[in-house]
Amino acid sequence: MSELSKLREAIYSCKRCASCREWDWYDSSLPGFMEGMTKTGFSICPVYKHSPGFETDFARGKVRLARGLLEDSIEINERLKEKAFQCTMCGNCYEHCPGNRQQKLNPVEVIRALREEILERGEKAPKGIKDMRSRTISAKALPETWVPRGLRNFREGSLGVFLGCMTSGSVSIQSPTIASSFLETLQSLDIPYQVIDDGWCCGNPYYWSGQAEVARRYAEANHRIMKERALTAVVTTCSGCYAMFKNEYPTLLQTGLGVPVLHSVELLAQAASAGRITSGKPIEGKVTYHDPCELGRRSGLYDEPRVVLRAVAGDRYGELQQTRENSCCCGAGGGVKSTFPGLALSLGQDRVRQVLAEGFSTIVTACPSCVWNLRDSVREEGTSLQVLDIADFVREYARFSFGSTRVSQT
Repeated sequence: MSELSKLREAIYSCKRCASCREWDWYDSSLPGFMEGMTKTGFSICPVYKHSPGFETDFARGKVRLARGLLEDSIEINERLKEKAFQCTMCGNCYEHCPGNRQQKLNPVEVIRALREEILERGEKAPKGIKDMRSRTISAKALPETWVPRGLRNFREGSLGVFLGCMTSGSVSIQSPTIASSFLETLQSLDIPYQVIDDGWCCGNPYYWSGQAEVARRYAEANHRIMKERALTAVVTTCSGCYAMFKNEYPTLLQTGLGVPVLHSVELLAQAASAGRITSGKPIEGKVTYHDPCELGRRSGLYDEPRVVLRAVAGDRYGELQQTRENSCCCGAGGGVKSTFPGLALSLGQDRVRQVLAEGFSTIVTACPSCVWNLRDSVREEGTSLQVLDIADFVREYARFSFGSTRVSQT
């Protein structure tokens, strides 16, 4: 049975209410209102604003496409494929879908299954997805150039550090300092660790592009590596890797990764709560935080990064209007950055304009893909907004104190 067929009940439960498109009132006094964002002021689907406005430009229409394939009432063509892959999988539609509790309708899962169905029927994927499919499944050694000189504990300790493709250099790296900043922070906190330097991908790009079987092979490889190393926990700086390990591996492997999984913000929050990470270098301007979709809406990690940022930035830290579960997608997810770069840039520019309009000069996030697209968007806007991963922010502005930081594995 195909993944799409397994979701038949959920697909048919869609009430076509359009809550996944935009909120249907206009009141500038409401928290989160952004003048000019949409006709109503409240955008749910980030792609919809930058589309012609057809049904298939937001989740309701994409769920309808899935139903059409189930019923064999429509045929796959280039336009259908474009609409299926023109989604960042940000999950804001699920957050506002009335059917997500009663009927277990998750539009994001339906769209992923729709993509898988298209590929399983022998159709060619968009170029960005095809490029990913051509990559071979093989371990790649972590380039030594990504490891800061003089690091202790590089191969010690039972805490494994999984850097992932975006920060290990096994793909075109956009944020080369994230890995080194986090490893240097672990050293400053005197936390023993070992780098998972085999270079395997977590499988996230494959899974969300409709290639679950390829993702499963990566998951099996990573599970074997973790078991061989006898780790007590694994930590990653990538929200995509974290969400994949935490949320998808239990289904792909039936057993999960085999060890407790942490995102770097959880470990940093533990140290900040213990008073080991405090304000250091003075910060100019106001600092805010952008919630990555996979870390926030998909994984529920909202408080931990804010604990860290408040410890370091103090009263320089402030919240955006659209934040936490209502946060705007940066535009990089779901393969959109690779497949529809212009669209990704437009979505990123939306977020950059919001940040600037609210008076912030630095935006911190906890996802290398968000850093990549937001920095591209800043350049496109021609502004001086600073975009930093939280690992880089902590390394640049925090002060570390000696003591004992016990790494919680829950």
